[in-house]
Amino acid sequence: MARTLATDLFREMVSRPPEQIDLGAATLLIALDEYPGLNMSGYLKRIDALAERTSAQLLSNAAERPMEAIESINYQLFEIEGFRGNQEDYYDPRNSFLNDVIDRKTGIPITLSVLYMEVGRRIGLKMEGVGMPGHFIVKCRQDGAEIFVDPFGRGEILLEEGCRRKLTQLHGKDFQFNSS
Repeated sequence: MARTLATDLFREMVSRPPEQIDLGAATLLIALDEYPGLNMSGYLKRIDALAERTSAQLLSNAAERPMEAIESINYQLFEIEGFRGNQEDYYDPRNSFLNDVIDRKTGIPITLSVLYMEVGRRIGLKMEGVGMPGHFIVKCRQDGAEIFVDPFGRGEILLEEGCRRKLTQLHGKDFQFNSS
């Protein structure tokens, strides 16, 4: 496999401590190999604008009221902007590139989760990805509480029991959910 500047920049970025990784930029670096002329800063500004519009809806600090903040993210991304999971053409390669997801407003669980986490991070939430067998969701941790969100499912809020149900739906009863 040929090494490119985008690959080298991606490797450098993901070798950093987790708190120093810019997930949005790292994801766009992946797209840079496919789209060499990609305006990464333009897409990062579009994510910033989504976060600003989301933040403007909040009546209080996102970290103080994480459920309200999540509901605002859901409203902005899924109701106002129209983002959705691409169930019709799940394997379309464009679903895997964050720039295409932003442009087309459709994607797969992991790319929609990256967008969701980046908006959440910009408004002050502590968010992380949760890999599930055959699916990917987001976890918000604030003051000891854990809230799971399924961006592919239009921001469906899942507490631990909902995650267990989702795994059972996807894979049957053989899978065990572990929140750690």
